[in-house]
Amino acid sequence: MMLNYYTLNTSTPALPAELYAWRSAIANLFREQSGWHNHDPDTGRSIHRYPVVQYKLLQNKLGIVALESEIEPMLELIKALPRTFWINNAPKRLDFQRLERHEFQFQVLAKPAVYQCDNWLPMNSEQFQAYSALCRAENLNPGNRQIEYPSLLLYFQQLLSEQIRWHLRGFGCEGIAEQLELTLLSEQLLHHQTTYHRGLQISMMKGVKIVLNINWPLHLGMGTGAAIGYGMLKKTP
Repeated sequence: MMLNYYTLNTSTPALPAELYAWRSAIANLFREQSGWHNHDPDTGRSIHRYPVVQYKLLQNKLGIVALESEIEPMLELIKALPRTFWINNAPKRLDFQRLERHEFQFQVLAKPAVYQCDNWLPMNSEQFQAYSALCRAENLNPGNRQIEYPSLLLYFQQLLSEQIRWHLRGFGCEGIAEQLELTLLSEQLLHHQTTYHRGLQISMMKGVKIVLNINWPLHLGMGTGAAIGYGMLKKTP
């Protein structure tokens, strides 16, 4: 399946901690466009789907990645620039740099590729409870920063596989999702608490190295937090 998407680059330097406020600032311009904030405009409830608009750091500057369905709001935003937004209580001038269209073909690879991710948010509260129960069954502390016990590594391998399958199905790639094969190469994962939104503390995984038999668009995230820059896969030799 072919996936078309756009990257919008600005010339505004930023830090990862500013991405949630960046998303909020832009989403306020498009309250009626659910893709820009993943909430139902009428009820305010979250929409559980793969985020079609993702707020990123592109070359360490504020940027947006959006699927082709969102090109009209994207063009509206470009017309409104330059503009000053308040990001974490500080003014930031946003200057448009460039807009690029990308065509990506999902496919099963004859030779699997190696990817690495250093900002994966793997677990929601329900999954964390399952992980904690697994730790207790092995007499392990779920708060340990280093994860290297085989059954725990297998848990995260299965969790990541299911997340990517869910994303593929959301793209309409049912056949490819069924053929997905993922192996966790990491013998140790590192996790630490990070603030996601409104003081919510969650675990972020580093050192995630996998072998995957499908190709993945490197501008798009996976897992929790993909809308604000988490879950970025990088190809490694």
